[in-house]
Amino acid sequence: MNSGIIYNVQIGSPTDAELRAQLQLLSQIAKEPTFNQLRTQEQLGYIVMSGMTEQAGSLNFRFLVQSEKKPDYVETRIEAFMDWLKTHLETLSEEDFEKEKKSLISKKEEKPKNLGEETQRFLGRISDKYYEFDRRE
Repeated sequence: MNSGIIYNVQIGSPTDAELRAQLQLLSQIAKEPTFNQLRTQEQLGYIVMSGMTEQAGSLNFRFLVQSEKKPDYVETRIEAFMDWLKTHLETLSEEDFEKEKKSLISKKEEKPKNLGEETQRFLGRISDKYYEFDRRE
């Protein structure tokens, strides 16, 4: 049996720049542990990812897992991981937190590598209809 689960948590509005930045930081901090725990250690599926998404005017944090296990079991493992992530964030040292922030800022300050990458950034702002062309800043 093959199944998939998208576990989506609605956070707020994509127009809230501060919340968007916080969620991007959470996404960065959670990326490796999500893959390590749910994919490598628990072997829930071949495709395992987490991160920020924007859909229909809402800002979301989601987990996506393609698995041979039953969706209700995968959901319980995602929820257990979220409990672990909460504890991890609460115990993250100030030094490690600052490293994560600097890393995210560095990624945001990267210049587009080519015209196609720059075009995609602008098209994203047009398609989401918020027209925040300076969004990365």
